[in-house]
Amino acid sequence: MPAAVSPSSAPPHAATASEAIDRPVPAAFLCRFEVSLPRVGDGVVEPPFELPEAARLPHFGALDDLPQFAEIRLGWTPAGLAVAVVVTGKTARPEASAKAVGGGDGLHLWIDTRPTGTSHRAGRYCRRFALLPRVGKVGKVGVYEVPIMKGEDASVAEPLPVPVQAETERSGNYRLEAFLPAEELPGFDPSRSAAIAVHTVVTDGELGAQPLTVSGAFPTGHDPSLWTRATLDG
Repeated sequence: MPAAVSPSSAPPHAATASEAIDRPVPAAFLCRFEVSLPRVGDGVVEPPFELPEAARLPHFGALDDLPQFAEIRLGWTPAGLAVAVVVTGKTARPEASAKAVGGGDGLHLWIDTRPTGTSHRAGRYCRRFALLPRVGKVGKVGVYEVPIMKGEDASVAEPLPVPVQAETERSGNYRLEAFLPAEELPGFDPSRSAAIAVHTVVTDGELGAQPLTVSGAFPTGHDPSLWTRATLDG
């Protein structure tokens, strides 16, 4: 899908982040990324659905040789955002605990519906979601809103009543699709604002973590200036 990448001067906290990980600043940290999200059919509100190739997010982490084992697609309608993730290469089923969803195997998605690109603090338009294919002993699929907090991860959360479906193979590979309605995305209004900011991390006990851009050594969990700008096309 089209993606703009532009070098930029490092944000004010770049030196601190670099010292914290004690190695050269990752290439992905030195770029500003922008992706285009396609408008999908207004009937795409209930899984299963097929999102187009144009909805596939690039793996910018490849600039720093971060692993890729998942494909993520994201599209929009005036009613909300459609999300799909496919994870392959597994030999064991994914797991997550309802008491600590922030660390569960699955797709972790951050959204800012009114991005400024400069704020380092998650505000009222920022949300974090955990989309988990198998939660608890019964292995039930779920979508959770996870509090965004600086420092310790407050990950106890209640499942959201949103449309979601997951299929997990015996090998552990899985496909998950969900629709996040506008009611769960404060400030989401494509008629007024044609851009949002997104960040994704697919976590897996076997395969590790696949971030959209830089690794968790940087404060991507609560700093929206590190998220990727996404224009709502169509």
